[in-house]
Amino acid sequence: MANLIELPLKNGLIEYLNAIDSSVIMLESHKNDPVSTMANFGLNQVEQVALLSGNRVVVATVVGISAQDASPLDTIEINPFP
Repeated sequence: MANLIELPLKNGLIEYLNAIDSSVIMLESHKNDPVSTMANFGLNQVEQVALLSGNRVVVATVVGISAQDASPLDTIEINPFP
């Protein structure tokens, strides 16, 4: 029997967003130098470009969720330079 919802076992971008949401140190690092912080965390180029785009639809697509489900993303998470 197939699962109704099949999510990847590991999604680096979701883990990164959770990390900057739950750690002041990670959030400050992301604000100060998002590219280095994302690279050091292990995000690949596609994930980095998606996050830096500031476009929730692009981020949702890379994460594998619908654009509607991306609405809770904080602005700072998708655009460190508002």
